[in-house]
Amino acid sequence: MKIKRNIVMSKTLNALLSKGIDSEKAMNIVKAGYTIQSLATCGSEKLKLIGIDKKDIELIYSKSRPSIPDEILDNLLYKSRRTCCICREKEKSIIIHHLIEWHESRSHSEDNLVVLCLYHHDEAHTKKELSLNLTPERIKNAKIKWEAEIETLDKGLRVIPKELASLKEKWFKFLQKLNMKIEISESSYYDFKIHGRKSLILALYEILWVINFNPSKN
Repeated sequence: MKIKRNIVMSKTLNALLSKGIDSEKAMNIVKAGYTIQSLATCGSEKLKLIGIDKKDIELIYSKSRPSIPDEILDNLLYKSRRTCCICREKEKSIIIHHLIEWHESRSHSEDNLVVLCLYHHDEAHTKKELSLNLTPERIKNAKIKWEAEIETLDKGLRVIPKELASLKEKWFKFLQKLNMKIEISESSYYDFKIHGRKSLILALYEILWVINFNPSKN
């Protein structure tokens, strides 16, 4: 079923992000039909075709650096809208950056992580003498401001981030029961394109209540 495939793809994408792979490269891997497990069976030439080099493979299978825990990663991506907190350009590929580098901090805490685009990730790792450096303090302040703005915009949405994947599947099934012709958005956890309707606004918590409500029990 398409919804199950989308969930598997989403899990693979997040697993790659948690290992330090940027989102564009991770998406290429997902679109090619690979999972973390199946990448291990590929030869170097096949990996090169999808843009994976030796350094990436070392990141993916490194035993010295564990993956970022799912709940922390989900919260981080949700609060940032998968967007760099410096430039805030949502079209750009992103990467998870450690404010205090992993080899020093050994910390995957949410306070030590931030979403950056590739350009600003490079800037964060570059020391400049004549211009302003993108220091951990500057990045952290930008992260706080960006997340605060997003929270203000999303005040009407009250869904725990780690529940979004399963809720999306329930929502999909619920809309199917209403005989709606729908498509799932690849760019969002909770957006659906509903054909034949000019507009349809539904709160996720309301849909979840309808799904769980069983009139036969009353």
